[in-house]
Amino acid sequence: MYAVAPGLPSTYSATGDFGSTNPSGAWSYGQAAQSNLNNLGASFNLLPTYAANCALGGGFLADCWIGTAFISSPTGTFDTGTVNYLAGYLNLHPGVDGTLAIVRFTALITGSYTFLGQWMDDDIVSGNGVDLYARLGYGTDRLTSAEHVPNWRSTPLGISFTQSLTAGQLVYFAVGANGEYTFDSVGLQLNVTGPSPAPEPGTVLLVGLSSAALWFKRRRTN
Repeated sequence: MYAVAPGLPSTYSATGDFGSTNPSGAWSYGQAAQSNLNNLGASFNLLPTYAANCALGGGFLADCWIGTAFISSPTGTFDTGTVNYLAGYLNLHPGVDGTLAIVRFTALITGSYTFLGQWMDDDIVSGNGVDLYARLGYGTDRLTSAEHVPNWRSTPLGISFTQSLTAGQLVYFAVGANGEYTFDSVGLQLNVTGPSPAPEPGTVLLVGLSSAALWFKRRRTN
């Protein structure tokens, strides 16, 4: 369970929270067939294999979740000759059969969540574009307007929205192939601010007792 401090907004970072467990806190790393885009709640599967330093042999360093699709967290900014990996971004790549690479966020408590970040085209060679999705739960609810990006972009594509979520509700950020899958590496930078968790009942009781004891002490000394 992701730890949150009572009384403070809950903050989540797709890159900062990236880890060797799946799920990792509020985040999960998975895949689904692009044909199941409108039913991700049922078709989403966790990526099965974690590899630390997965690309070390290529002259760069990243930690990866690997399946048919691929999600990595580079430890720095570097250029492989075809891909520009960026520090502070996850790198998502769809599978050879068009399988979606998906980062999933789970709301841990009920309330309003603000999502801020951006997509960045990491391939610096060519390609015929990618499909980018931000979807809510099981349905076809689109949370961002851009879904099909036909050409290589030199500037990021922003993510900015606020969504009311119930505890356990899911938000999916997915990259799919727009035709063929080569040159489809996409960077995802994403930070989420959620509601403040309520303090535990025992904590409220302790605060109340402490306040009462302080009042009694002050009264006796007056």
